[in-house]
Amino acid sequence: MHYNITTVGFYDAMSAEQVDFILKQTEMNTLVVTADYAKKLIDMKKNGMAVAVQTLIVTGDVVPQDLAAAA
Repeated sequence: MHYNITTVGFYDAMSAEQVDFILKQTEMNTLVVTADYAKKLIDMKKNGMAVAVQTLIVTGDVVPQDLAAAA
């Protein structure tokens, strides 16, 4: 709490709408995710969702196409 960090669990079974709702409620702008989940968030951003997300910290290898799309 001292650093204003909130831990939120996102699950693969959650729809994009559910994830977007949580992102809006928590006003998250930085997320630590797996490469697979990063792709989901990049796609959400392309569709006008996850508007507050500015930074993705990805664990694992990122596909060059996803890296280019995130830029």
